[in-house]
Amino acid sequence: MTRIKKWWFDDPENRVMLLGGGASSYRGLMSLFMAPRTIIGSWALQIFLKNAAEICTRRKALIITDEVMAEKAGEVISMFERFEFEVKLWGKVLPEAPLSNIKEGAELALDYNPDLLVAFGGGSVLDTVKAIWILYEKEEMELTGVYPLEPLGLRKKAITAAIPTTSGTGSESTMAVVLTDDEEDPPVKVSLMHPEVVPDFALIDSRYVLGMPSHLAMATGLDALTHATEGYVSTWSSEYTESLSVRAIRHIFDYLPRSIKSGKDREARYKMHVASNLAGLSFSNAVPHLAHGAGHAFGKLFDVHHGLAVGVFLPYTLQYHSAVTEKGDRLARELGLTEETARGKGTAALVERYRNFFREVGGPLAGKELVAEEEFKDKFDDLARIASEDPASLVSVRPINEAGYRRFMEHVFYGKDIDF
Repeated sequence: MTRIKKWWFDDPENRVMLLGGGASSYRGLMSLFMAPRTIIGSWALQIFLKNAAEICTRRKALIITDEVMAEKAGEVISMFERFEFEVKLWGKVLPEAPLSNIKEGAELALDYNPDLLVAFGGGSVLDTVKAIWILYEKEEMELTGVYPLEPLGLRKKAITAAIPTTSGTGSESTMAVVLTDDEEDPPVKVSLMHPEVVPDFALIDSRYVLGMPSHLAMATGLDALTHATEGYVSTWSSEYTESLSVRAIRHIFDYLPRSIKSGKDREARYKMHVASNLAGLSFSNAVPHLAHGAGHAFGKLFDVHHGLAVGVFLPYTLQYHSAVTEKGDRLARELGLTEETARGKGTAALVERYRNFFREVGGPLAGKELVAEEEFKDKFDDLARIASEDPASLVSVRPINEAGYRRFMEHVFYGKDIDF
């Protein structure tokens, strides 16, 4: 089925640019590391507001969240008011950041005219606010006009602050906007990237995740694990992103089981919140690839939580890439899983560690645990096509096309090791 609109990654020149951007000859000459000003701990909001009160001269804040977190935003609103901010709350963000919902929020922002946009919520909220920010600042622009290397000119009207309330997406620190184009049939996930949409401030306060349900802690934790791992293995990685990835993975191994067991475990929830942020910084600067290209399509077509959708592909992604890179072997050694130096042995140990970890936390080991076989077969053609069109697939460490995805998806669905 032909899509009705074109995004930046549909342009052949942009696809070539994205492919070339990860080449070792280029990465050896130039690399960027983008990050927000990050404030960590239970005083994060107060410290931020002390700074924001000087930056935002009109002190007019629009706090954007979903229905669930809107009911818990009273303390945050009160703190803004203590610093003499005029506050408006919009609590209508929908899951998966639908384009129609984003446009609704942008209209509200244009009417209210804030000089501070605040994202208070999980990944969908954070991504929605980034997209609203673009449309608020650039009234004449459609999101299809966002190109990674063309200046947007944001921050003329407002700055942004991100307060994550889940520990997985890391979107508070990334240059990515993952939305759902619900004007397509079927709806598809779209990944926008632009360095200007990295929030100005990220507030990492674990108080906001103490009440997160265990099943959500597990799913978002697998999302963070996928970010950290893809950030390490990526051809776009650097010493900066690899260091962040290793620390994030260690935290996840140590603290995700405890975080799932009890939402009152303050240390575990804090460490997972930090791990999510570290992983977000890593994969944003090193770019996600195969597991996300597959996971975006799988999650949207079968209504599977994003963390589970990308997580189920992670061990298979490592196997697929092992044919062309030794980074999986190196990651296994950095994590202390093996001292084996023979090619592929480290990756095998890493895959086994991940699978055992998935068993420990209740994560999926195969697609058939998440989707009925009949539905999988019925949508299989769309699945392979949409995954191959996703920009994350363009930067796969090992190239993959639609035919390759058909084979890859079948192996993952039935839980078969990648042997090709």
